[in-house]
Amino acid sequence: MKTEDHGKEKSATGEPQVGHKPFSVLKYSDNGFVIMGAGEPHQEWVDGISKMLVEEGIAKAPVFSDAFIVDGNVAGANGRTDLALLFSGESKPDVDTLAMWRIRFGNTSWIDTFIQEYGKDYGGPARGSPRAGAGCS
Repeated sequence: MKTEDHGKEKSATGEPQVGHKPFSVLKYSDNGFVIMGAGEPHQEWVDGISKMLVEEGIAKAPVFSDAFIVDGNVAGANGRTDLALLFSGESKPDVDTLAMWRIRFGNTSWIDTFIQEYGKDYGGPARGSPRAGAGCS
């Protein structure tokens, strides 16, 4: 379903439909996390996680502004499938509670940590952090 939100496709829950983008579009300033090893169907991850975060009072709907499979894993089809989820400006996540939720959920990485630690999985050395020593993992 198309919405008026810059023409982005939305699921029935109002969350973005999962697309595909290269690793290179990820930025340290992106506010979100990556589900590492996300199996199909990918849209169920987006809709289910959004529902959990809203029900637990961690974020407000719509939770995500973008959701995409990170393309370009050096292992190709045999590699890990990583699903990037970027928070919408309206979601206003409670970062303290979200940090605990992320640890409990497992197999997730903040985007800045993912860039730094898993860049090698996408064709090169991990990119160094512009905030070296900031410790926001």
